[in-house]
Amino acid sequence: TYLSLQDNSNKSMVHQNGVDNHFFELYDVKFIAGHNFISDAIWKNKSSIILNESAARALGIADFDKMINAKITDHESNEVYDLIGIVKDYHQTSLKYKMRPIAFKFNTFRGHFSLRINREELNEVELEEKLSAIKQRWEQTYQDASFDFFFLDEKFAAQDREDEYFGKLFNYFTVLSIIIS
Repeated sequence: TYLSLQDNSNKSMVHQNGVDNHFFELYDVKFIAGHNFISDAIWKNKSSIILNESAARALGIADFDKMINAKITDHESNEVYDLIGIVKDYHQTSLKYKMRPIAFKFNTFRGHFSLRINREELNEVELEEKLSAIKQRWEQTYQDASFDFFFLDEKFAAQDREDEYFGKLFNYFTVLSIIIS
């Protein structure tokens, strides 16, 4: 969507994520200005927005602390939000992709949820039991939705393997082009 500071014609394309008040703590995303969404204040959170550094800069914000509580206009929905926080940029995708400007809006019903499980503290049987219990609860609660899960560290490892494969392929073509030259 396009966002801008209220009463400013300088609009910027910003990606949006719907998150709850546990998201930033769960993924260890650090605030550099302002604060997180407020627990048990849905009415306040619905009118609030959090930006990453890239989004703040794209909107022309230089002094992050000074702009907390500034009004941000969403030009797609024509809604105005209170800027309550700015978080450090972090990669949600492979490191080979440019950092994107991201806005975080409060949304507890995003169609998925995240759990932090420390696999080092569980043996394989305990892990399977925990996942089975979660799956059973899911199927009771969301009867029409399949239970799919992945481990974030495995997803990151898969992204790294893809990048390593691309690097090897690039090296092979470089050597081949040198030989042909």
